[in-house]
Amino acid sequence: MKVLLITQHFPPEIGAASNRMNNIAYYLGKEGVDLTVLTSEPTYPNRRLYENSTWEKEDNGLDNIDILRVKNPFKDYSTNKVKRIGLYLNFMLRGILDVIKNKKRFDAIIVTSPPIFAAVIGVVLKKKYKSKLILDIRDLWPDSIKDLKIFKNDMILKPAYFFEKIMYKRADKIIINSEGFINPLKSKGIEDNKLVYIPNGIRSRDLIINKNDLEKKRDVIEVIYAGTIGYAQGIDSLIEVAKSLKDHKNITFKIIGTGVELEKIEDLASQYQLNNVKFLGVLSKNEVFTQLSKSHIGFIHLKDLEVFKTVIPSKIFEYMLAELPIVGGVRGYIANMISEKSVGLISSPYDVKVMSESILKLAQDEDMRKEMVNNQRKLLKDEFIWDENIKKLIDLL
Repeated sequence: MKVLLITQHFPPEIGAASNRMNNIAYYLGKEGVDLTVLTSEPTYPNRRLYENSTWEKEDNGLDNIDILRVKNPFKDYSTNKVKRIGLYLNFMLRGILDVIKNKKRFDAIIVTSPPIFAAVIGVVLKKKYKSKLILDIRDLWPDSIKDLKIFKNDMILKPAYFFEKIMYKRADKIIINSEGFINPLKSKGIEDNKLVYIPNGIRSRDLIINKNDLEKKRDVIEVIYAGTIGYAQGIDSLIEVAKSLKDHKNITFKIIGTGVELEKIEDLASQYQLNNVKFLGVLSKNEVFTQLSKSHIGFIHLKDLEVFKTVIPSKIFEYMLAELPIVGGVRGYIANMISEKSVGLISSPYDVKVMSESILKLAQDEDMRKEMVNNQRKLLKDEFIWDENIKKLIDLL
């Protein structure tokens, strides 16, 4: 079977979208699917990051996959909203042309959204090739950008909602990575039998990685955040937590990643004169996991918006694999899962007092941390192993 996978983000790019598509491509390749990936030149957060050849050498298992990279006139994933729309439109228009020029026909097309403009490529090519179209939804976009007030202009939102309606209608099946998406999508008129739940997770081999050479410090408790520092995450909350715990010299904080809010939280940490916070910048996937494995507590946070009650932040799987009890401020589906499975301590978003108390509690109770780590390994094995969950996609194809 010949399959086209359309994704704006793909290795060596970092980020949740790239990681998810990496895993899907890897397992489709293992199944002997004749796979072509349409993606962009690596741009997030900027091109300079990928000039170092070592990024390309990480083990992604993608050697036998054809990759079409759309040329990108932009040097980085700009925070400028006009440039950001330009980047999306460039990928959409050039992507359609690049696939057609390739002269290869496809039995099925898998496209991931957001950005929603990538889904337009799938809709256009479905008609051209008379292919099955499988839509992978990682976020309820454009609802999320509307709630975050990133784009307030109806000139942007109206076309986005129009594209959303078209892509849901044209898709033969819709993959979701959180069961929290089910009710919102049903409210948009999508029937249950069109939805297939395939969460993010880890590969089975990851559970047997030997981490003996990455022992955690015993005299210091390190709290780590690794991920996007954007509008949605509200990582200024972590700076407030660090401020409240600055007199506890045995507790330190590490922040990995970049995003539109990075400068804001760096300035906040500087303003508070926090010596207990380190910004490690953008690291490769392997370097991130090394830092996670040396840490003791993983931090998550999402702003208190209705749309974020449906999501599962993908970073929690890396946290659990690195044996990090989770502390953070979230509501809804992910908060319920973390609490019910006893893999972390959760508060409401921006509840600095409770988040600080949770970190102190875990810092002082090693047995509690060990119990949560055991619960995490069971949860990963039972529900979040790619080797098992990918079979649903294979069945669809």
